[in-house]
Amino acid sequence: MLSGQTPLLNEQASQKQSEIYLKQLPWKNMHHRSLRKNFLEGNLKQSMLKYALLLAKGQNLLLRMYVVNYKGTLLDGKQFESSYDRKEPLL
Repeated sequence: MLSGQTPLLNEQASQKQSEIYLKQLPWKNMHHRSLRKNFLEGNLKQSMLKYALLLAKGQNLLLRMYVVNYKGTLLDGKQFESSYDRKEPLL
């Protein structure tokens, strides 16, 4: 849960949406197709998805900017950082 709210997509739904999006990308060469195959088979970590998406776009690189708020906490729940407290979101 994020800030007491339920995420819009659970992990399984998020994976499914990623798969749908990846299937629509223009996989231009063998390296791109290999990344796609590895992701769809679960061998590519979610953190590598951004790398795969950037490669797949090639010269038609599409950058998206997001404005987000966050709260950083330690495992014991102690807060060490918060964009909410600063009233300054991360760009």
